[in-house]
Amino acid sequence: MKKLAYFSLFCISFSACSPGNRSFSDGSKWIPSDFDMHSETLLVEKYPGKDKLTQDMDEYLSKHYPGKYVIVSKEEIANKSNKYADLSVYRFAFQWKVSERYNFSSGFTDYDPDGNFYDRSTDKRYPTTKRINNYGQRSYIPFINTIVNYCSKAHGSSPPAASK
Repeated sequence: MKKLAYFSLFCISFSACSPGNRSFSDGSKWIPSDFDMHSETLLVEKYPGKDKLTQDMDEYLSKHYPGKYVIVSKEEIANKSNKYADLSVYRFAFQWKVSERYNFSSGFTDYDPDGNFYDRSTDKRYPTTKRINNYGQRSYIPFINTIVNYCSKAHGSSPPAASK
């Protein structure tokens, strides 16, 4: 019986730490106020690391991001004369930067991807969130959730229901 209780507590604490429904509360500070996920196609940079992580991010986007998006390389975002040259359609890009933080308690370096918007029409880079993101390889989830929640509130629509 004790094993079952410990297992139940483990499952509850694990699911509470899952980034599945997490978002950042400071979206207004790093998401462009004129970005509308319903009328523009967001260029999303390939997720840093293994190709499998980009596939996982694409799967998450397809289920949780109601707007149009295209996953592209950093070079395709920078190139404004390729098939994504129409800045009225592909104005904004979401890019990744990997930071490393030394974790004194564990003695290991944390893998900490940060995402930020880039306005391709003005070459403006927006800041990233000021919130700590400890989700490692699944760090894209709270960023995507925040974008969806912020844009839904800013443009008067409700965020899509989370799929199970």
